[in-house]
Amino acid sequence: KEIDRHDLLVGKLLGKGSFNHIFEVKEVRRESLLDGVETKDCDHSPGSEQGTKLVVKYLRPSLRKDRVKFCAAAADLALEAKILSSIKHPNIIRLHGVTQGCTASAFLSKGDNSGGYFLLLDKLERTLEQRIVQWSEERNIVEKGTGKLAHVRALFTPKKSDYNGVNDFLLRRLLVALEVAEGMKYLHGCNILYRDLKPANIGFDSFGKTKIFDFGLATIIDQRTQNFPKGACGTPLYMAPEVARNCKYDFSADVYSYGILFWEIFTLDQPFKKFTQQDMQDKVVYGTVRPKISKSRWPSELRDIVVRCWSADPLERKS
Repeated sequence: KEIDRHDLLVGKLLGKGSFNHIFEVKEVRRESLLDGVETKDCDHSPGSEQGTKLVVKYLRPSLRKDRVKFCAAAADLALEAKILSSIKHPNIIRLHGVTQGCTASAFLSKGDNSGGYFLLLDKLERTLEQRIVQWSEERNIVEKGTGKLAHVRALFTPKKSDYNGVNDFLLRRLLVALEVAEGMKYLHGCNILYRDLKPANIGFDSFGKTKIFDFGLATIIDQRTQNFPKGACGTPLYMAPEVARNCKYDFSADVYSYGILFWEIFTLDQPFKKFTQQDMQDKVVYGTVRPKISKSRWPSELRDIVVRCWSADPLERKS
């Protein structure tokens, strides 16, 4: 939907990125913006579309001082709008509208006067990065409270293939991993290469639903021309080796990132925590070192999936 900024009452600043600011929406003033939205809670509360809390994503005003940066950021935001407007999945952040009359070309041609361009998006309550910290604290509290470390470890460790013995704490995390996988499978089915899968780019809405967001580095692959990209892109800890080596890559690069992400969700630890930049280059990018997997703690099925996801050979990765 095309919207006007006057249709929204914008509230406080919620977050800042390299190129964007995120503000809460306190009230939606035009009823037509509320049409056709299906959510669990249809209370039409202020700042929501039938119960869905919303935010606006603006370009940072300071970018107007630098024409080159402004145009680059504008192009990224316009591409994000193009991608999100063409997809709909329960595990991907939803675009509810953009500024009226702002196509990508019109947006760029307006220069300094288009600083009001924005996207109207789902509001996310927290990121997976924050949730992992919370999960880790929960586990630490339980361990300190019992004083029986061996017993507690057993609670967090499924016995081989007996998934009936998996506790609720682990199941909650595995559900998040599954929802991320479902979102990524959908994106790849739409020929969208995400390129920056990591905990900081996965969030949870007010209903607790997992959402992949921030499509600033995503790109659309033309299956007819196979225009797969080349060159480093993304976050080093989660970046596939072939991407870091500036080689051509495809959807399997996202699969590698997912493998690292899954390991982090399961272990609640940071991957490559003590690695220097040189270590990453020597041991991971040009080597085969990966995060450690304890055979006694990981069910063999999950271990096999993760190992295949982060294989050095893109052809061996699970899709």
